[in-house]
Parts: sequence; C-alpha cells; structure tokens
Amino acid sequence: MDLGIVGALLLLVGWAVATLALGAPGWSNALLTAGVFLLIWRIVVRGTPPLPPKPLARDAARRQSGTRKSR
Repeated sequence: MDLGIVGALLLLVGWAVATLALGAPGWSNALLTAGVFLLIWRIVVRGTPPLPPKPLARDAARRQSGTRKSR
C-alpha cells in the first residue's frame, strides 16, 4: 500500500467522522470526493505498467535508412 492509498483512506475516515458526528456539513462532501478520487487514481497508477523507453532520434534515423552500427 502506497502513501496515496493511505491518504485516501484517511480522507474517507475523516468524511465518515464528519458526516456522523457533525450532522453532515457541506464541506464534508469535499472529503468524500477527494478521498474517492485519490483512491481510484492510486489504484489505477499501481496497475498500469511502465512505458517502454523511447528510442533515441539517431537510432530511429538509422532504422529508417537501413544502416547498422559498425563495430
């Protein structure tokens, strides 16, 4: 579990406490919105594989011209 997921869970716990203890003030909806957004975002980021490195411009030019690097 990363820090973003922990933060999202803390926001959701804060929303639950504010809703039940304080009679659901309007600002508590911001905690719910931020907590759900952060939780979904961090779960998606964790499940996304990293992008492969981009080839260098000189390598792409070599591939287009059909030449190979000589040793």
